[in-house]
Amino acid sequence: MSELTTSLAVDGEPTLSHGARLTMTISNPTKTTQKFCAYHTPFEGIRSEFLEVLDHKGVAVQYRGELARRSPPTEKDWKSVAPGASIRASFELKAIYTLAAATYTVRFRGSAVNGLKDTPAISITVAP
Repeated sequence: MSELTTSLAVDGEPTLSHGARLTMTISNPTKTTQKFCAYHTPFEGIRSEFLEVLDHKGVAVQYRGELARRSPPTEKDWKSVAPGASIRASFELKAIYTLAAATYTVRFRGSAVNGLKDTPAISITVAP
């Protein structure tokens, strides 16, 4: 795993009519440029199930996004983060998960492919 840190945040106040926008931030606290593979992250677009989304009972919410098959990563699939810098990618949670007006727990799941660590879980309340 890399020395990069990952976090998720809610953008605004989620509602069923306006959606639930999230931003993933990857930060480099080191003094050297760090890289990660964009596969299984929002930095490649939504092409896989990289989140764990649980309802208030702890039951996994149905993912309905794309599940792309990929070739092994090439140089263009790697993202660089400069020393002390952060990069961000935003995405719409409601577009890839079946949500109702409720409270959810969401976390990013890192993988051996992207080399990133899991984020702490965040709570999201989707209003009607």
